[in-house]
Amino acid sequence: MRRRLGELYLATARYPDATRELLEALRLFPNDATLYYYLGQSLAGEGRGADAIEAYQRATLLDHGFADAYYRLGLLARKEGRNDIAGPALERFNHLRQIGGGDPEVPKQVKRMRDAILNAPEEAAHHYNLGLFFVEHGYFPEAQNKFARAAGLRPDDIELLNRLAGDLLELDQPEAALRYLEAALARDPAYFPALLNAGQIAGKLGRYEDAAQHLRSAVAARPDDPEGWYFLGLAHSSTGARAEATNALQRCIELADADSPLRDKARKILAALAAQAP
Repeated sequence: MRRRLGELYLATARYPDATRELLEALRLFPNDATLYYYLGQSLAGEGRGADAIEAYQRATLLDHGFADAYYRLGLLARKEGRNDIAGPALERFNHLRQIGGGDPEVPKQVKRMRDAILNAPEEAAHHYNLGLFFVEHGYFPEAQNKFARAAGLRPDDIELLNRLAGDLLELDQPEAALRYLEAALARDPAYFPALLNAGQIAGKLGRYEDAAQHLRSAVAARPDDPEGWYFLGLAHSSTGARAEATNALQRCIELADADSPLRDKARKILAALAAQAP
C-alpha cells in the first residue's frame, strides 16, 4: 500500500508526499531496489540532488541489472557535478543497453520484464525470469544477482532453491549452487532432488566424502531410485571404497529399467573396479 501511494504521488508530482510514503515502505522492505529507484525520483523532484543520488546508488547496489536506475543516476550526478559517480554509472548503463548485440527486440523484452518487477517487486518469479534472460544473453553477474533476489523473496521454497542451484551450475558457479542446495536441505534434510544434486556437485569439486554423505542421505530418502545408488557408487569408487561402490552399483542395476543408460554406466564402473582388484 505504501509503495502504491508513493507511486501515485510521484505520478502527480506530489514529491514530498511520495518521499514520505516510499520511506515508510522502505522501513518494511529495506532491500527493495524498486523502492530506492522511486525514492530517487521523488527526492530529485524535491530538488534534493545529493539524497537522490544516494537513493539511486542504493538501487543499483541492490540490483546490478537495473539499467534505468544507472541512467538516472548518471544524469543526475552529472548535473550535480559528481562526474566521479556519473561516469561509471553511464558506463554501466551503456553495458546493459548493449544486451542482445544489436537485436532491437532484446532490450524490449528486458523492458517488459523490468516493468513486471516495477509493478510487483515482491514477486520472486519476475526476478527469476529476468535472471534466466540475462543468462541467455551472457550477462552472468546480473543473472546471479537476480537469482539471489528471487531466493531472498522465497527463502522457504526448496523447489526454487533447487532450480536456482541448477541454473548457477550452468553458469559454472558450483560453489554458489551448493549454497542454495544447502539452504534447501536446511529446510528439508530429506529433499531428494537437492541431496542428489549436492552429491553430484560435491563429487565434481573433488569432495568425495561430502558427496558420499549427501548421496547416502539420498538413497535413504528414496531407496528405490536407481540414480541415487548410481551416484553413490560413483562417489565411493572415487574414494577407493570398492566394496561400498560395488554394492551401490549392483543395487542401481537391480532397480534401473532394462533399457536405462544407468545400467550400462554402472556395469562399466563395476568392470573397472574389478580390474583394479588385487
